[in-house]
Amino acid sequence: MNTGKAAAALALAALIALPAAHPISAGEAQAAQPVSEMTPYETYVDPDTFYNGAVLDLKTDGDVHSWITRELENMRYCYNINTINVYGLEGFDEGDSNENKDFLFQELARLGMKVVVRIESYNSATFAFQESDLDYVMNTYQKLIEYVSGDGKRQQVAYFALNMPVDDGNVQNNLGGINSKLSKERQVSYAASFVRRMREATQSCGFDDAKLYLSIFYGWDNSYQTPSYAPAGADGYFINNYSYPVDANNLPDASASDEELINQNRLSISMSTYLSQYAGMPLVVESGFHTLEYNDGVVPNQTAGLVRDKEAKMRAMKATLNFYQSYFTEVKGWLYFGYNLYKEEGTPAAVMDWSLVYPTEGQVEAENGYRLGGAVSKTEETAGGGIAISMEKAGDGLAFYECAAINQLGLRYRAASPVKLGVYVDDELKQTVELEPTEGYADRFLSLTVMKGAHISLRLEEDGALLLDSIGAYAQLEAENGELSGNAAIAPEEAASNGAAVSGLASENDGIRMTGIRGGARVKVRYRADEDSVIRVSVEGGDSAEISLKASAEYADMSAALNVPAGANLQVTGLSGSAVIDYVSLSGVPQAGATTAPTTPPEGEPPGGGGLSPILVVVICLVVFLVGVVVVTAVMLKRPVKKP
Repeated sequence: MNTGKAAAALALAALIALPAAHPISAGEAQAAQPVSEMTPYETYVDPDTFYNGAVLDLKTDGDVHSWITRELENMRYCYNINTINVYGLEGFDEGDSNENKDFLFQELARLGMKVVVRIESYNSATFAFQESDLDYVMNTYQKLIEYVSGDGKRQQVAYFALNMPVDDGNVQNNLGGINSKLSKERQVSYAASFVRRMREATQSCGFDDAKLYLSIFYGWDNSYQTPSYAPAGADGYFINNYSYPVDANNLPDASASDEELINQNRLSISMSTYLSQYAGMPLVVESGFHTLEYNDGVVPNQTAGLVRDKEAKMRAMKATLNFYQSYFTEVKGWLYFGYNLYKEEGTPAAVMDWSLVYPTEGQVEAENGYRLGGAVSKTEETAGGGIAISMEKAGDGLAFYECAAINQLGLRYRAASPVKLGVYVDDELKQTVELEPTEGYADRFLSLTVMKGAHISLRLEEDGALLLDSIGAYAQLEAENGELSGNAAIAPEEAASNGAAVSGLASENDGIRMTGIRGGARVKVRYRADEDSVIRVSVEGGDSAEISLKASAEYADMSAALNVPAGANLQVTGLSGSAVIDYVSLSGVPQAGATTAPTTPPEGEPPGGGGLSPILVVVICLVVFLVGVVVVTAVMLKRPVKKP
């Protein structure tokens, strides 16, 4: 591993999902993949025994079918998820098409997974728990009910989730308050009508044993006097029961007890109320966690599920599952919110990292990648973590899903002979790299532009023997990943983007060389310096720019215009001072054949490059214009005048 990379970068490594070019069987795929540390589910179980569930945020753009396969395989094999919870299934296709839904159910069947069908929507403005409100609900979902109730589809339905929107402020106002007598009376009658009409609808489509679960909600603070819906005869219930921290400004860390980490006492209140109304009836819990760390330590307005950091989140998820499974036989599943969900919430708005899948960025162990073809893990004492991934046949490889926006890819590998490795972005071959033989593990850095949310795969293009220890996914051209010369040296820097930077750039003999970069029209350097410093950024065989860096105790940015052709090599050298370089980045589009004037003129040349000054150019243009006016006027005066 590269020294100086912050341990936090490893924690940010995401498990990935990408199908092999030739799909392997379910048994082979399960055996081949690593289980993510971010899953609450330690083992996979049949969904008919317990719902290991999670919300899947549906995607409708791009290659939807490939996305479905990737996501479901990743959920199934890397997160032990057997049930997906989706919002908006009725809108997964355009118009009357069922193409996306057909493929989704096909893949669910192949993988032995199930789906929760949510009957969620209602008219918030007029809704008041009256049977007439059901006309809107049933009309909205009639086509979906018919679709999922059909043969070949109903076998993958876990249950229908029937929404009782008691938490909607508009609904509360329509009924004189959530705890009003009218509200409680109508909730009971509406629940009975809802279950009755759903049974009629599903049975009319041949789905005779459809499970109907009603939503239960006792309020975020357990203050709702929600009546029992038992008379409705539902098959089970589902409940929103989120952990709330005792003190959002003093969150416990991962070393805290389970009880403190998930505020178990608060969760128990809702469960006690449930048991008093539905003892012995099946219950599915819906909840999730997001971190203070993701919002840089700023406490958001949304504190439901808030924990300190990812380590605490991992502990909290397992503690939550253990709590329900240990104390409540009624609990038949947990639908985690959500598998791939980053959601803006609260006032002021902030993005919450509910997701189990985090972007691939920083340094990531190869064994955390999704294995393609015949790639297998192998014990390697000199590899980071003692494990590397072995690839031997064309098509063997690794995939890394949901990447952050990156501009540089690092490979730490070992090979006894040259190996050709294909680098793919969203299944499109971007580079074929020949990795040279090594005695031990060595590093190779590639310039690679990857948009946020894309996935990367690395595959052998020919048979060979490659051991991959780790990859590095970097947003910028990290200085510490370059070839260093002179007194340039890697220095641990906590404030640097990846925990390391390069110091010692005091003279032209001290430099950083970056090869095969993406190109651009402007270069930016992130640095700190104890004194005013000057560096030169040069394109090998091309232009250069001298950049003056003002003394700064904190990391700062300085940029300059420089035409850098795609694939060029870039050299950063010191001229004076003591700058510490964190990274280099490029922006804009390079111009073919363009040149860039240096910041300071060559020796002996006057400022402005020896050309005509702007004032002289203006004077010449004015003289030419006046001469033209005089000539035209003279011609017109000599022209004969037509006689009347």
